[in-house]
Amino acid sequence: MKKLPLVVVLVAACLLLFAAPASAWYVQPQTSTAYITSFVGPGQWVEWTDLNDPFGWEVRDCPIPHGYDVVVTREWSDTRPGATLIPAEYFTTMAIHGQRSDGSYFSFTITKAACGLRYWSPAYRFGDPFESWVWWRDWWVHLGPLGKGTYSGTVTQFAPHAFPTWMDQDTGEIQPLFQPIMLQPADCNWVQDISFTVGD
Repeated sequence: MKKLPLVVVLVAACLLLFAAPASAWYVQPQTSTAYITSFVGPGQWVEWTDLNDPFGWEVRDCPIPHGYDVVVTREWSDTRPGATLIPAEYFTTMAIHGQRSDGSYFSFTITKAACGLRYWSPAYRFGDPFESWVWWRDWWVHLGPLGKGTYSGTVTQFAPHAFPTWMDQDTGEIQPLFQPIMLQPADCNWVQDISFTVGD
């Protein structure tokens, strides 16, 4: 009978061990990569400087070095139900165009919300493994290395109707399952102008 508690402890320890990777982003941030996020302004981008720290990034205000991958990102944090539902509630489209220094043009568009669904990651736990109520989902569009030149466009996020969230998006406070916050389209719909340069 004394072996049973030991087995339970070992199983719990293994579950925590295997849950450890969920304390970072679903797709591990990479070096030599420029992330265009929702919290940067035109001409800015984010670079991870510490890949072991989920928040180990810095905002850059300079041209993206030639050869860097470019990734356009959006993220959503919520409880597990909210993170599971978000791709069906809050849609993302984008259009980016550019002229390379060799005279050629670049264009990438996601014009229909349904086409943007495939860029969402599965829902995953983020942060302290013991805080299992915090879940995230990432919308990451990998554009790859882009040629030297200037690029601009828009990322649009919109909700066709009110939708529930169980995490206050301003304070991080968790709501009871039976008392979600209903986010209104007027509070969520927005267009972000983005621009960046790929240099030497």
